[in-house]
Amino acid sequence: MKYHRDGAGATVCVTSWREGDTEHLALKVNGKPDAGTKADVSTQLLLGHLPLLLRPDSQRALVIGLGSGMTCGAVLQHSPIQQVDAVEISPEVVEAARLFSAHNHDALNSPRLRVIVEDAKSFLAITGHAYDVIISEPSNP
Repeated sequence: MKYHRDGAGATVCVTSWREGDTEHLALKVNGKPDAGTKADVSTQLLLGHLPLLLRPDSQRALVIGLGSGMTCGAVLQHSPIQQVDAVEISPEVVEAARLFSAHNHDALNSPRLRVIVEDAKSFLAITGHAYDVIISEPSNP
């Protein structure tokens, strides 16, 4: 186990395993896999790239649900993007996402990414920001 924390709202862990020379990671919230470097990579990346391909002039994006950070990393690859706000309800997920830096383009260290630990519904109700693109990637209920 690479990471394990019991938070107020969730238990978050990152597990790893090897297949040949490749180490794979899985982020689990309350025991359920929510992100990883093997099975659902295409979903995480497409959620970041597709909206920007459909609206290439976007400068400001909101990502709801940080997970591994791979979706944010994909959004940050698009040059018009000046600011990405990622709203994540669990501070433990934010900590765990740092383990995915080799897979998310080190997104959490980008000056263009702002991580907000908050419930997304509450954040959207009080924020004064407008977004060109909103990507919702919450966990399954």
